Amino acid sequence: MVDLFFNGLVLWLFVFTFHDLSELWAGANLIFAASGLIVPGLFRLVAFKGIERMGASAATAVLNSAPLFAVLLAMVLLDEQPGRANLLGAVAVVSGLVFLSWKGESRSWRPRDLFYPVAGAMFAGLRDNVVRFGLLAGPAPMVGAAITVTTSFLTMSAAYFPVHGLGRLRTCGRGTIGCFALVGFVHFVAYFFMFTALDMADVAVVSPLVHCFSLFTLGLSPLILGDTDPITRRKVIATSMVVLGVLLIAWSRWSYA
Repeated sequence: MVDLFFNGLVLWLFVFTFHDLSELWAGANLIFAASGLIVPGLFRLVAFKGIERMGASAATAVLNSAPLFAVLLAMVLLDEQPGRANLLGAVAVVSGLVFLSWKGESRSWRPRDLFYPVAGAMFAGLRDNVVRFGLLAGPAPMVGAAITVTTSFLTMSAAYFPVHGLGRLRTCGRGTIGCFALVGFVHFVAYFFMFTALDMADVAVVSPLVHCFSLFTLGLSPLILGDTDPITRRKVIATSMVVLGVLLIAWSRWSYA
C-alpha cells in the first residue's frame, strides 16, 4: 500500500508539473483504469493463489511466460506482425527466465493448479496490450501511468483496509515506511520508461525486455542484500539465453528501422 501510494503521488506530481490538465479528461483514459484493475488486481489474485498451490519456484517459472502471452495477444488484438528474430528473441527471453526461476523441486501440486499462474501470466500480458492500445488512442504516457497506478491503489485499498484497517500500517517504523517510499519512487521511474517504451514501440518488442527484471534482481541481490548465492551453471545458461533474446529483439528492431 505504501509503495503504491508514493508511486502514484510522484506520478501525479509529474503530470501536474509537465502536462496540460485537459489531458485528464480524454475518454481513452478509461482504458488505463482497466489496466489498473488487471494488474495488480486480477494478476495478484491468481498469482498469489498459484504460489500457494504450487510453491514459489514452480509458479514463478510459469508466471515468467507472460511475455509470450503478450506477444501472442498483440498479434491478435493489435494486429502486430513481429519478425522471426523478434519471435525467437521473445522465446529465448522467456525460456531463460523460466530456467532461471525453476529450482527443480519434486512436484507436489496437481495439474489443475497450473490454471492460476497461467492465468496470471495471461493477465500480465494482457496489461501490456491494454496499455499499448490506450497509448495508441492518444493520451500522454505519464497520464496513463498515473491513472493506472491510482486505480491499482484504490483496488488494493478496497481489498486491504476493510480486513486489516490501519492497524498494521501504524506499527510500521519510519525506516520501513521510508524503504517502501523509495520503492514507490523506483516504480515511478520504471513506469516512466515502460509507458514511454510502449508509446514508441510494439508490445512484441517491449514486453520481453520489460520482464527481464529478474536478471537485475539476481545481479543486485549480492550488492544490496549481501546474498552469497553462488553462480551456478543453471544461472549462467539462463542468463545467456535472456541476453541472446535481448540481442535478437534489438537486432530485429534495428533491422526494421
